Order: sequence, then C-alpha cells, then structure tokens
Amino acid sequence: MRFLLAAACAGILAAAPVDTVRELVKTHCTRCHGPEQSIAGLDFSTVKDAAQIIEHRKTWTRVIDKVNTREMPPAAPLPSEEDRQRLTSAIQQVLRSVEVSKIRNPGAVTIPRLNREEYNNTIRDLTGLDLRPADAFPVDPPGQTGFDNDREGLFLPPLLLEKYLAAANLVVDEWVLAARPRPRFSRVIEVEDMRITETQVAKRPYGHDVAAVQNTIYDYITFPAAGVYTFRVLAWGTSDGAGLIPGVSLRIANQLRGQAVVEATKDQPGTYTFRTTVRSGSQRVSLHYFAQPTRDTKIRKAKKAEARAVLSLDRMKIEADSAPVAPVVGPGGARKSIAAFAERAWRRPVTGAEIAGLMRLAGGKQDDEAVGAAMKAVLVSPHFLFRIEGTPKPGADYRLNDFELASRLSYFLWLSMPDGTLFDLARRGKLRDPKVLQAQVRRMIADPRAPAFISSFFAQWLGYSELGKSVGPDRTVFPVWTDGLREAMLAEPAMFAEEMFRTDASLLGLVEAKHTFANEELARLYGWEGIIGRQMRRVDVSDPNRGGIVGMAGILTATSLPVRTSPVVRGKWLLETLLGEELPPPPANVGDLPEPKGELAKMTLRQRFEQHRKAPQCASCHNKIDPLGYGLENFDAVGRWRDKDNGQPVDAVGVLSSGERFQGPAGLKQVLMARKDVFIRALSARMLAFALGRELRYYDGPVVDQVAKAVIASGYRPSVLLAEVAGSYPFRYKRVETSQEASE
Repeated sequence: MRFLLAAACAGILAAAPVDTVRELVKTHCTRCHGPEQSIAGLDFSTVKDAAQIIEHRKTWTRVIDKVNTREMPPAAPLPSEEDRQRLTSAIQQVLRSVEVSKIRNPGAVTIPRLNREEYNNTIRDLTGLDLRPADAFPVDPPGQTGFDNDREGLFLPPLLLEKYLAAANLVVDEWVLAARPRPRFSRVIEVEDMRITETQVAKRPYGHDVAAVQNTIYDYITFPAAGVYTFRVLAWGTSDGAGLIPGVSLRIANQLRGQAVVEATKDQPGTYTFRTTVRSGSQRVSLHYFAQPTRDTKIRKAKKAEARAVLSLDRMKIEADSAPVAPVVGPGGARKSIAAFAERAWRRPVTGAEIAGLMRLAGGKQDDEAVGAAMKAVLVSPHFLFRIEGTPKPGADYRLNDFELASRLSYFLWLSMPDGTLFDLARRGKLRDPKVLQAQVRRMIADPRAPAFISSFFAQWLGYSELGKSVGPDRTVFPVWTDGLREAMLAEPAMFAEEMFRTDASLLGLVEAKHTFANEELARLYGWEGIIGRQMRRVDVSDPNRGGIVGMAGILTATSLPVRTSPVVRGKWLLETLLGEELPPPPANVGDLPEPKGELAKMTLRQRFEQHRKAPQCASCHNKIDPLGYGLENFDAVGRWRDKDNGQPVDAVGVLSSGERFQGPAGLKQVLMARKDVFIRALSARMLAFALGRELRYYDGPVVDQVAKAVIASGYRPSVLLAEVAGSYPFRYKRVETSQEASE
C-alpha cells in the first residue's frame, strides 16, 4: 500500500511541506517520540515522505490538535508561535493536497446480516404485520464502531439459526391467519369477570379498585389472527391530598404496550385507548396500576382527598383493526405471488430457476398453506437474512448495482427494506444518478420510518441506549429515578434529534439550543414550573446551562456512576464522542479513586479527584480529561442541578491545557462552540461509520473531511450530512481487501 500512496503523491505534492514537518518534529518532538524514547509508541524520526504521513493520517491529525492546544510539547524548550503554525500548516498541506481520487479506497465490508431491529422492521414492511419476532433473538453486540449494525460484530451463533426457522414459521403462519376473511373481532370484558393476583381484594359493583403495583387484573384472551387491536379501558381515579395521581398500564404477554395517567373522576369516567399489534392465539392481557406525583391542583381539587391514589377499573373493550392485510396468494396466483414476495424479501430481481425451486416447495398448489411453505423458505434463505452484494476481485473496487445501493440506503435511513419507489428506481437504473440519490435522501428522511434511524443512531452515538438496562443510578440513593423518568430521559434527546432532522435545523443546536422536550416528571427534575402531564412536549429553555445535549438528564445519567457523578467518565465522553479524540487506555497501575474515609470524607468529589491526579501515572490523561468533566459537576448523577457537593460549594471551573478557562455547563458549551467544526467532523465520522457498518480506516479520512466541509459550508444542515454520506465513494463502492491492506 505504501508504494501506491507514494505513487499517488508523485507530481502532486511539493517536497517543501514534508521537509518542514521533518525539520520541526526533529527539533521539538523526537526527544520524547524518537528512537531512544518512543512515548505512546510514536517515533517521528522515521518520517520519510508524504505517503507515510498520509498512511498515518489519524496520528498526524492528533499531532495538529495537540500542537494547537499547546499540549505538545509538554515542557521546555517550547517552540515559538511561528514554529507551531509552520508545523500544523505543513502537516495540513500534506494531508489535504493529495486528491482523494488518487488514494480513495471504499474499504472492505463483511457481508452483513440483518440485526434484530432491521429484521423486525423488514418483516413489518414485507408483510404489514408488526410481529417483532427478532425480540426473541440473541442481543446484537456492538462491534468496533460501537453500533449494533457493525458488520464485524454480527456473527452467526448456532442458536440464531434455530430462531430464524421459528421466526419464519411464526411470520408466515400469522400472515396466513390474518389474511383470511373473518368476522370483525369485538369483545367487551367486565373487569369483575377478570382475574386478580391479590385475591383478598374485594370486588366492587363496577369492577375493581387497585392501589398497589402488585395488584394486577388479567385474563387470557384468544385472538383469531395477528394484527392491530384497539383496547379501550373505562376507568377513573382518586388522588391523595399531596397530588399523587393514578395511572393504568396495558401489557400483552407481560410486554408493556401502553400507559395513561387517569385524570377522570367517578362522576365522569374516562376511556383510555391503547392500539397495538397482537399475535394470534391465547394471550395474557393485563391491566396494571402505577402512580406519579402531579402539580395539577385542578386534579387534586376535583378528587376526594384520600390516603393514597386509587385506580378504579370498570370494563375493557377490544376491537380488531379494520385495515386489510395483503393476501398471501394474490390475483396472479401462486407463481406470481411467490416471485413478488421473494423479490421484495431478497431485495433484488429473482431468476427463473429460483422461482422454479420455490414453486416445487409449494407442490404446485395454489392455497395459502402451500404457498406459505415456499415463503418460509424465502425467509430462511441467506438472501433474506444477509444483505448480499456483488464480490469484486481482490484489490479492485466494485460499484454497487442499483438494487444493492437501494438496500444500503434503506437500511441506513430506515433500518428496513427498500420501498416501492426505491425498487422502481433500481429497476430503471436511476438510483445511481447523484441528483436522484440526493432527492431520495430528502424523501426518506421525511418518511415516518426515519425516526427509527435517528433515535437508534443518537442513542448509540451519545451512549444512552443502555440507560435503565446495564446503566443507571442506584434507586436507594436516587429514589427520584423511576421507570417513567427513565422513559422521559430517553425520549428527550430522541425527540430533539428527530425534530432537528425533520426541519433541517442547524446541527449546532446539539451543543447549544433554546428548546428541548419534557413532560411533568422530567420538568420536575429540572426544577421547571408549569408543565403538567405525562406527555412529552416542546419546551422553551432560557437557562444557558440546560439547552443542548450536555444539559440533558439522560446523557448526564448515562455518563455517571450508580451512586455519584464521574468527571472522568463525562470528560472522556466529551473528548471522544463530541470532539472525536481517541484516548489511550489507562495504565495498568492507575489504581481506583480512594473511598471517602477519614479526611477524604470531608472533601468534594473534585477534591478527591485532584488528590488522585497527583500520582504521576494518572496526571497525563487526567489533566486533559478532568477539566472538561468538572464543567458538568453542577449536575448530579441523575442530571439535577446542584450548588453543593458533600456540603461544600460545587467548583465547576475548568482550565484546559491551553490555559483556556471556563465556568460550568454554559462555559463548557462555549468551549465546544469554539470547536464547532471539530465537533461536526466527529459527528460526520460517526455517521459515516454507522452508514457503512464498519470501523473507519485511515483512507476514510479524506471522505470524512469532504463530508464535514460540505456540512459546514451548508450552515450545518442535517440534510447535507446525510446526502454527503449517501453520495460518498465508500457508500457506493466496496472492495475486497488484499492481505497487505488487511494488515495495515
């Protein structure tokens, strides 16, 4: 690869910038990064040519950052300001003056299988039934990219093969049942006729009063076919004098399908409606109690003051959705139906031989069950389970055909299969046209399927996807942490990002914004008045500390430990996630933060960390990480504002290695805004990695630069970010790595 890069540089680069780099790193850098001492494994004495610098683009980009922020060199003799500018300018000249086309490499990708979310969404769009069979699959581990669509992480365990077969049987059998004509299902169930877990609770003439979470009202209902059903629950409540209000939850097979706060009174009962997909057969349908505080004085006055909040349940009506399900065997008969299904499922045209093989499985019959057998075979085929693309010769670039490009685009922006429009463009060979491709990006991001991609990307990129699962606060230390608060924390950044992409608002709003989304419980955590009810809604933000992602409780909680904040975790998150830095792993002898005993018990968390930083093995990294993390110390481990820590005033002043000083979250946001182009490049890199489903390599650097440059020039528009990624060379091409490329 080295000689290819060198050849690419020949005649394009002048020798002067490389000579300047060699001269200045020899003078100022090789005493720490040379043959005698190569700290961090770096030996700059070996710099020979532009090809070598380009090959290690990531390292040299970090050199620019560290020289600019005055982190390097760390001690005297220090370079003059002129030498700093000469060095960074020369490195940038080397990195940028080589045409991307001369060294472009689309990268190699493993054949990706559908992950759980992609499988569920594809089944929904293929059959019209939102059955979510992949919920029973093993969890998809994040790969090196940190995303669950990373192709290297999507291996095929033996258990998954069994799950695929079971899922195919479930999907087709449910579809056959749902497509059959039948009387519309409608049933009214009196609550007093249902079962209850706490049998000592007396029945009321109208049903049951429930006042504890362990009291569950349930029954087993036989549903004739899979489909969408509407549940209407007649209920009312009484709240205590302190303002606790009851609510009702609906679960199917113990899976939460909906919740509603019950504001109705006995004098005026209310109907609470839930609409959800249900599988066929006998299913456990249950109604559950919950309660939450409210500031709504009208509710408290309208209801009798009781010692507790009580939920009164009267009846439940269940009706099947009237929307038709597409027939398994259409008007054209078995052959046409099987061919159309296979083409959509495999996301490409099918051959006559493939259709003939599937017809043999149908036994020449025309009924739903026979055709269903062929369709089950379609769903367990590698052509469905994997997004198979053409295979180029080793070292050669392969341009995706229009059907393959349609799949890449739809699984990027919808996490699902292509729709009819994409298939039609692919058949006509139009999708590879750059203008057509950009138009489709705009259309797709406005589609109702787009929020799935936006919420998935942001949750994984910003690190809050596991909140309430593997990550979360200790409820004994933070009793305010409830399931309802967790849901609101997860919804806030997702709804914010969805609105941003839908309206094409500036991406810099992620750093600094004048609005967010909140409900009553989240607003109470933030100390905001006047927001009543469980529903999330757009809220104006005047507090300069709160607007933007660094002030969102879900992210602040996800970057904390179970019982306290962590300036280290938050500082590392800021550097790596928002600024795109790669931090080395901590040394083996770093040790842990001492327990707060003796004199340490009187200290704030910051004071304890500063004691910890005095250790030589800790100082080098913590001097860079901790100052950023300190800027968020006014937020506790669940994102509440605090002025004191352990009885002492919070010190949220951060001093960067450059000498730059800032105060609190508002000051931290100004630090980030001053580096807004660095932030956009970091976001561009993560978006490209998500779209490609692989870790970025050094040769992707120019592509990231191009994407970021276009986004910045557009005024930081999300539509440009997505269009540039979808139109990029590695998105439209692929390569099979040579053994030499794989080792680099």
